[in-house]
Amino acid sequence: MSEKNVNNVAGPMADAWKKGLEENMARVQAGFEELGKLEQMATEQTRVLLNDIARLQQEGLTWATKVNAEWRKVGMDAFRKSAELFTPKA
Repeated sequence: MSEKNVNNVAGPMADAWKKGLEENMARVQAGFEELGKLEQMATEQTRVLLNDIARLQQEGLTWATKVNAEWRKVGMDAFRKSAELFTPKA
């Protein structure tokens, strides 16, 4: 085959190859951009989740502190009533 015939065949093949490569690069870029958006959404949802967990832990700690205070009060009342039962009356 002469060099002129090779260039005639290679030209359209090279153009098709280049076009296909550019189309695939565009798809890959679009895929990565979509992946970036999904990653951003996941990060924001994780941030919200962590804030909710922190809030629930704080509320749980506050609740536990109140329950403990009530138990101490009930325990002290029970101790006083027990002490009154065993205290001689004059």
